[in-house]
Amino acid sequence: MGEVVQRRRSLLGIIALAMWALSGSMASGGVAAASRQNSDLVVGVGAHIMNGSRPIEKSLDAVAAAGIVSIRDDAPWAKVEMQRGQYRIPEAWDRMVDTANERHISVLLILDYGNPFYEGGDKPRSKESIDAFVRYARFVVEHFKGRVTSYEIWNEWSTTVGHTSPGSADDYVNLIRRVYPAVKKVDPSAKILVGAVTTQDMERSFFKEIIRLGAMDYSDGLSIHPYVQCQRSPRPADWADWMRKVESDLVSRTGKAVPLYVTEMGWPSFSGRCGVDEVTQARYLSELFSLARSMPFIQGIWWYDLQDDCADPMNQECRFGLLRQDYTPKPAYQAMKLSTSH
Repeated sequence: MGEVVQRRRSLLGIIALAMWALSGSMASGGVAAASRQNSDLVVGVGAHIMNGSRPIEKSLDAVAAAGIVSIRDDAPWAKVEMQRGQYRIPEAWDRMVDTANERHISVLLILDYGNPFYEGGDKPRSKESIDAFVRYARFVVEHFKGRVTSYEIWNEWSTTVGHTSPGSADDYVNLIRRVYPAVKKVDPSAKILVGAVTTQDMERSFFKEIIRLGAMDYSDGLSIHPYVQCQRSPRPADWADWMRKVESDLVSRTGKAVPLYVTEMGWPSFSGRCGVDEVTQARYLSELFSLARSMPFIQGIWWYDLQDDCADPMNQECRFGLLRQDYTPKPAYQAMKLSTSH
């Protein structure tokens, strides 16, 4: 009975989504018009495949079937340097990257998190630990040269993600100042993103500080995580207005165009505060990508994320997926397929 209900919910969601799309209410003049402005927008998704129990082939088949062309995943330092001064790549990482490449899906790897051999596993701040992080980063980039196209230096530095203490803008720029030239020397063709700044970062001093300290001199693009589900104005149109203001501010601060990469973005389908129902999640996804195609300064969006991490309808953090925990597609998955088909 549960499976029947889920299939019925998905079918109703698809029908509602199709009727909405046909009504001509797409933001910014419709997908077709927007696509003419930014047809090179990278459509990606957060994967969480390399370091978990999700089946690699099944997950990437779902990614490919949705027309998604890039995945983002973590390559944690502690899983590469498991003995001090010795480096190895887990077999699952190679299998995930090769399987993605076979499906013409590019890979964005995050070089991140602490290692217990340095500063007790906290963020690399001292010269010794930054030197060690650079060695790890070089090893990863050398190993995946020709197979991984893009890297991101850390994930949400100002937060406690990765069981680390919050980091300052100064410490972050000190890190990327060392890592960027080191990995570009190994693979000049690799695209290196910095920032991975949260909504809160973007509204506080951290975002402005890393720009002032010269972060863009050590990157090929700025990564942002501009979630709006808990904002006073949580709709995609409000998000787009905010992105235009962010871009304008960046240009005024740097004196040049700054390529923006939205490496995390989404709305959770859950029943608590800040949540939306599954059909609204799908509609917002369609509007998001339509609007992004009308803003050439946005180079790509990686929807967060591929699959729900739990079935709890009251848990926001685990209900961002395009797929449910059992891999049945939510209306958002069908919306993604419609979005990528144009």
